[in-house]
Amino acid sequence: MISVGTIESNDCLINIKKHNKFELIFINEEENPYANHIKNLIKNYCKEHSISKVFIEINDKGALDFCILARLKTAIERLGK
Repeated sequence: MISVGTIESNDCLINIKKHNKFELIFINEEENPYANHIKNLIKNYCKEHSISKVFIEINDKGALDFCILARLKTAIERLGK
């Protein structure tokens, strides 16, 4: 499992590992009003880059889109796509 980011304010922690299908888990989804937006952001990025066999877990602490995408991109690069 690869971990990128932190659980500090205005950041997010992304855990990723290879998996037999695409699976996205959002920690504390019910407490985050932007959960659906962030999940769609991640799904669209993975779809655009043909990433379909990963398990992604995100713990968002108020990160902006560019931060989430930077963390996701770094995690995917470390995983080795």
